[in-house]
Amino acid sequence: MPVISFAKINAFCLGPSARSVLGLLLLIVAGFLGNYFRWTLFFDIDFLLGSIAVWIVVCLYGVGWGTLAGLIAGSCTYMIWHHPYTTITFTLEALVVGWLFQKRQPNNIVLLDAIFWLVIGMPLVWLFYAIILQVDPTQFRIILMKQPVNGVFNALAASLLLTSLPIHRWVARPPVINTLSLQQTLFNLLVAFVSFPTLMIIVLASHQVVDDIKATAQSDLNDASRYLTVEVRTWYERRLTAIGELANIAAIESIQSETLHQSLNFTRQAFPDFRQIYLLDEAGKRVLNPEQESPQKPGSAWNDDQYFQKIRQSWQPYLSKVLLPSGQQSSPTVILGMPIVQSGKLIGAILGEIDLDQIAKLLQSNVGGQKLQITLLDPQGTVAASTQPDRIGMTRFDWRRDGEVYALAPQAYHWLPTQGSHLVMVQWTNSFFVKESRVGANLPWTLIVQWRSP
Repeated sequence: MPVISFAKINAFCLGPSARSVLGLLLLIVAGFLGNYFRWTLFFDIDFLLGSIAVWIVVCLYGVGWGTLAGLIAGSCTYMIWHHPYTTITFTLEALVVGWLFQKRQPNNIVLLDAIFWLVIGMPLVWLFYAIILQVDPTQFRIILMKQPVNGVFNALAASLLLTSLPIHRWVARPPVINTLSLQQTLFNLLVAFVSFPTLMIIVLASHQVVDDIKATAQSDLNDASRYLTVEVRTWYERRLTAIGELANIAAIESIQSETLHQSLNFTRQAFPDFRQIYLLDEAGKRVLNPEQESPQKPGSAWNDDQYFQKIRQSWQPYLSKVLLPSGQQSSPTVILGMPIVQSGKLIGAILGEIDLDQIAKLLQSNVGGQKLQITLLDPQGTVAASTQPDRIGMTRFDWRRDGEVYALAPQAYHWLPTQGSHLVMVQWTNSFFVKESRVGANLPWTLIVQWRSP
């Protein structure tokens, strides 16, 4: 039984007029789908194939239908990139090249499209991306190189299809490009030899650049997080040790002993970020010495009983949540408590109020010239310290808000903003690589290091 091709069935079942209309509709749909199912290179820079069908429409149906096909295919880019400028460029490309194709000889669509991009297309790309959209200069140069290569490649593919396949017979249209002269063939081959390697270089280099950026970001974040975690943990453990020594002295001597009060004053001098240190007896009442300041400093809001009950229940060191600034305070504080245990009996506690301004300065000193934003959160999500002053004291801080988060590795993420420009290239410029780390078992804070994307 002879094999009947689809083209023969089509020709047998449909008349010339019906085949022409059906062919036009299929080519317009193919142009739209060719742009929708794009080949993404990087940063949402896509290689589109829809204009291959558009050029076939231009050659077989004329500049009018070709311009309409270019408009419909180009409208797909508005759905993808959320701006109309590529649609304008693609429509003009079909209109101008189609008009030149009909009016001038030789009708080499590849050469005409190359002229369009050189004279009109590239200046439009500069206007739309560099001036109106204000894309980063490096990314703009990539687009400026990609779009002409993409356009000429599609024109070349359409030319090869029209000369190699009887498409005009399938859609019942008169042939436009039957054969190419030797000069045109050599030109098309030259374009193919230039465009194909250029495209591959763009694809391979772009993916390598993105991978290198992500690898560098993760490495820098890991190094910064490890160092800062040790710094913060050391800062806390030194103050915990100081309070612990006071508790040991109180257990050996007595809460009222002169040695304990001298040690307490020495601790206040050694660690000036202790705004207040108080001794509590076994009933949770304050024990003062004459050299201490009044029990209640301006701006302090203590609830001794609340903290003492926590220590009484656990007999373990206690760290409060971050206390927000009030009164004359300019920075948040935390309460560090230590039980005083003597012969298996709780005989009191020591409470110290730590000003967190010093830990904020410690974080700031580690930023240097790097594009880092460092934030410390307590378990409730309140900002204890940060290199961003506007974050300090903020409750329920959530760096994931107003953005899309992509996991790169355990506790390592890439955050891209969802507000503002919809261009992925612009979003990338305003994005952050983020590393979350637990400071330590004794200090249940979370260290967030953000590295601005280059």
